[in-house]
Amino acid sequence: MDFSMPCCKKAGKVEAVKVLRQGLFGWLAFMATLALMGGLITGPGPGTAWAADAPAPNATNASGAANPSNASNASNANSAPAAATSAAASSGAGIEINEVRLERGDDQILLSATLRLELPPLVMEAAEKGIPLYFVAEANVLKKRWYWYDKQVSAAHRYYRLAFQPLTRRWRLQVSNTPINYSGLGVTLGQSFDDLDAALASVRRIANWKIGPSKDVAADGKEELNFSFKLDVSQLPRPFQFGVSDRADWNLSANQTLLLTPESLR
Repeated sequence: MDFSMPCCKKAGKVEAVKVLRQGLFGWLAFMATLALMGGLITGPGPGTAWAADAPAPNATNASGAANPSNASNASNANSAPAAATSAAASSGAGIEINEVRLERGDDQILLSATLRLELPPLVMEAAEKGIPLYFVAEANVLKKRWYWYDKQVSAAHRYYRLAFQPLTRRWRLQVSNTPINYSGLGVTLGQSFDDLDAALASVRRIANWKIGPSKDVAADGKEELNFSFKLDVSQLPRPFQFGVSDRADWNLSANQTLLLTPESLR
């Protein structure tokens, strides 16, 4: 008598239960991300209550005529994105490059920079709810050629990951020369801060960053440095990317070009 079939059936049922459980957890995580994304992007949801003395939209008065405030409500709704953008701009949120300095080291070109980095309210709210923020600094040295495309002399990248840790109520900042993806490759430097302002203060300062061999840079006025710093939305959680790619609050970037001369490269 063969007793292997019932065992196989039992094992198959256990595997099916595991697959269903993993699928359920994945669906719940996806829906939770969508709910968070909806609250941060579209504002209050359909459950928002109307004031008791204010007429609901598309309502009619006692005579059956349309509520005259509907037109103004519609115009206000259409102008809401512009108002939000102007409010963010007036609050000083964004990224600006205040200063870029270059020094010739023993064997490397060293870059130091100071930035003005202020997060818009929506970005700050997302970070406080646990969404990690990724920043990328990029420095390219190009040799200008009138007869062909510019030649790339050197290129360097620096990656930042800023995340709030709810258990410790602290901010964790990681810095690496390679993309931070927890693959175990590369070297990542980490530091914790008590508040967001202290963590951003560390991001705003770049000191003695090695961007390329000094022997490759002549600094004869025919080379230029292109330095940029941006908030990288491509590394945000995938469901969160669909709603933020076209919003001005999340499109934070700045760049500056510096001509390399003996005076600019000491």
